[in-house]
Amino acid sequence: PMHAKFPTLPERCVPVTPQWTPSFAVHYFMKPAGRGAEVRRHVNVRRFGVNLSDAYAVTDYYCQGVSFKADAWMAHLNIPPTGAGLQRAAVFVVLTRWGAWDDVALVSPLWPAGDERARDRVIDQFHQLAALDPELCKELKRLRALAEQAVILH
Repeated sequence: PMHAKFPTLPERCVPVTPQWTPSFAVHYFMKPAGRGAEVRRHVNVRRFGVNLSDAYAVTDYYCQGVSFKADAWMAHLNIPPTGAGLQRAAVFVVLTRWGAWDDVALVSPLWPAGDERARDRVIDQFHQLAALDPELCKELKRLRALAEQAVILH
């Protein structure tokens, strides 16, 4: 978890810390001031800074079957502003990849602080996503009945 590495980190904060990159060689050609052929040169480079270039988005499709274990990730679970809503598979797949909730940091709050209507809308959306399709409920009931009959017969 992030708080094990950064014990003084305030709650709900994600650390972004500068660091040195490994040394790497940069090769280039340089033409001498006079006439002559280009000369191949190289210089070893190390950079210090916040390396955000390696970050990438992970879609629900990408992370199917993947376990992030104890890796720290940032998730964006907000309802799209278009009002289209979240997809059940997307929420289920994304939220079941981590070993613990401590390893997940939300990019932004699910609703604005103090906005009861927005909070209720988000909760309603998650409840809708958790509800089983009526046809699936019928099929599960049928399968349970068959399983009970099989137990009675054997």
